[in-house]
Amino acid sequence: MSKRINEANYNKKRSREILFGSFLIIISFLLFLSLLSYFITWESDQSNIDRFLDRSTDSKNILKKIGAEISHILIYKGFGASSLIFSILLGITGLSLFFEFKKLSLLNTWSWGLFYIIILSLVLNQVKTIFPFLGGTVGYEISDFITDYIGIIGFWSIIL
Repeated sequence: MSKRINEANYNKKRSREILFGSFLIIISFLLFLSLLSYFITWESDQSNIDRFLDRSTDSKNILKKIGAEISHILIYKGFGASSLIFSILLGITGLSLFFEFKKLSLLNTWSWGLFYIIILSLVLNQVKTIFPFLGGTVGYEISDFITDYIGIIGFWSIIL
């Protein structure tokens, strides 16, 4: 009797993991598309960001207004182009839950991912020739703070 209860609990838990994992995989794919679309449509969508609830305005982002808003927050106000790593981390988490990868340490994956997001944001802020928002606001502010106090050579010494 106890064995059946344990199996039933495991099956319920496993079905929740599969459901949540597939949800994360779909969200990560949509987030990745939205962030990529932002690099093409940012100029036209940026003027409509403050009119999110206005139904008469349209967005050119592939996920429309919600995609433009999330992309604007993550890329322009956040970590810049390195925000794409967020979608990759969500995808890895979803795949880990879906396929029950017990050997994959999600905490280790997320901590290294966040480290790379910050470092890449700082580096991309220094090489922002193509897009002005490559490093994002976070990359700009931290990079600017570091270069104010130790200069550009000190900045690259810390990064390397």
